[in-house]
Amino acid sequence: MEQNAPEKKIPSTHANASNLVPKEERLSLIHLIAQSAFFLIQGKLSNAVNNLVFSTSSLMYVSMRREYVSLCPVNIPLNIPV
Repeated sequence: MEQNAPEKKIPSTHANASNLVPKEERLSLIHLIAQSAFFLIQGKLSNAVNNLVFSTSSLMYVSMRREYVSLCPVNIPLNIPV
């Protein structure tokens, strides 16, 4: 009867553990790559937002100065006797 019984093809616990280690290493490598890409994108986005904020505040400063200058009369006739 033993000859007719099919062999079980279930790997042992040790085989399962050794098969799992490379998968975990690959997953941790993929996680590291994804995390570094996220930090790179986050840095670029942060720089873009900072540039936008500073350029907007700079434009507001320039426009306020132009408004102030435009309120001052530029061509004031001076009556200076010669």
